[in-house]
Amino acid sequence: MNGGGSNTGWSRDENNTFESALVVFQEDSPDRWESIAGFLPGKSPADVLAHYEILVADVADIEAGNVEVPDYPQFPEAGPSRSNRSLCKRTKGVPWTIEEHRLFLQGIDIYGRSNWREITRNLLQGRLTSQVASHAQKFFKRKANRKKDGMRASIHDITTVSECDALLEGRSNDAATATTFATAIPGQSPSLTLFDASASSQGRSNNVATATAVTGAYARFSPSLNTFDASASSQGRSNNVATATAVTGAYARFSPSLNTFDASASSQGRSNNVATATAVTGAYARFSPSLNTFDASASSQGRSNNVATATAVTGAYARFSPSLNTFDASASSQERGQGYSPFNSN
Repeated sequence: MNGGGSNTGWSRDENNTFESALVVFQEDSPDRWESIAGFLPGKSPADVLAHYEILVADVADIEAGNVEVPDYPQFPEAGPSRSNRSLCKRTKGVPWTIEEHRLFLQGIDIYGRSNWREITRNLLQGRLTSQVASHAQKFFKRKANRKKDGMRASIHDITTVSECDALLEGRSNDAATATTFATAIPGQSPSLTLFDASASSQGRSNNVATATAVTGAYARFSPSLNTFDASASSQGRSNNVATATAVTGAYARFSPSLNTFDASASSQGRSNNVATATAVTGAYARFSPSLNTFDASASSQGRSNNVATATAVTGAYARFSPSLNTFDASASSQERGQGYSPFNSN
């Protein structure tokens, strides 16, 4: 415990440590002010409590709309002193996650635009009310200036809970958002738990690295987000022949199960109906060395559902199993050949 200190002259580094400590030692922590003062040489528990009461008063003014939201420092910019290094290590450099931002947006819907205390207490217990208020200031400022050119991507560009859900699930139903947030969730989807595997979205991911790592998920894949249609209706497929030319072989559709596809012309090898899908024995991949050997029309997107046509277009289609080792080259399966892997094709 520190001896008597002064409540004046709090440095930026001390404020950083103070706010970090408030997250670690919350309201129900025993000897809260003594514990926090232990990380602040020269400050007594009384100094810390007085500083906290000033912060509470500031937040109350913010909630009442009496003052503009201050940009409270959330994390240390300068290196921490040796005495508080272990504390800062636990809280330093933790930006707002998409899940936290989702809860923030949900809180605005439930509690209103300025009730940051309730949002913090009920939805964002890992954040301070001042941090939530500061996040709100940046969010609304960003929203007001969103149409300006030259602004780099920011989590504050996400304005609805559904957009957060789409990104957390590894998909986006908005072309602009898909382009901006293509790498917004790297490493956050090591399993299918963060992917939408429903029939409507077919579990695609907007992140190439994540999609590659998640074996058994449907992967939406392209060398560049500028070369395919990321609109909600197509979900990363192209209905335009010119676009299809640019992304030949860029998409692969696969599944660990053989009971989830429909080969009818209307669904183009996909199924939203399990009963219909049961009759289908495999998955489909679009592949060809050139547009001269497969049907690239808008209706088929480089596939053919007609056996006669498929017979004439030898080698244009590859049917593969989850293991990528078993193929059917019969005419009835549209001349799909053995040995093809869509991820290894030239």
